[in-house]
Amino acid sequence: MTTKSNSIAAALVLAFTCVLSASCLRGEPEASHTATPSPSTDPGSEPSGPEPIGEAPQESGPAYRPDQFPFHVFTKDDGKGEAGGSQQTEYTFDFEEREWWLPVYVWRCPIQIEVAIRSELYGRISPTLASRCTAEVANEVVNPLLESQVAWRNQGEEFCYELQERLRQEFRARYRGLGARVHKPR
Repeated sequence: MTTKSNSIAAALVLAFTCVLSASCLRGEPEASHTATPSPSTDPGSEPSGPEPIGEAPQESGPAYRPDQFPFHVFTKDDGKGEAGGSQQTEYTFDFEEREWWLPVYVWRCPIQIEVAIRSELYGRISPTLASRCTAEVANEVVNPLLESQVAWRNQGEEFCYELQERLRQEFRARYRGLGARVHKPR
């Protein structure tokens, strides 16, 4: 029995040593000081089913999805004129700045986005189209804004203002006829 126990113990020590050596050889940074979007707290964002086996996914920033921006009618379209009605969504962007993988500064940016229900350029704009366009704009804007400054610590309000402005600009550049408006929730 002792020979078998000694063999198992030796195998475990060898395996543990290999794991430690591999992690040291990867050259991971000793300190990390980054601002990143916080993980989503949306229960529907959790994957269902088994994860695929293979290489671990690399962190590529936020991947905002259309289902995170559900639009609902705010003002009904009266059918008059070239455009009409509005639909809106509210979303709170959560961010955190980390040092040594620990959060040192956390901030939130609540945003309200309004889109026309019908526009001259797009015709009828479904909530699905509005959600898809909003996710594309968010994915285009958030990471570059986070990376535009080394640290956002104690500047959450300034960041949120800049986020609103860049979302507005991106909507105008990408989807001019959508009639999008971006502001703080009322």
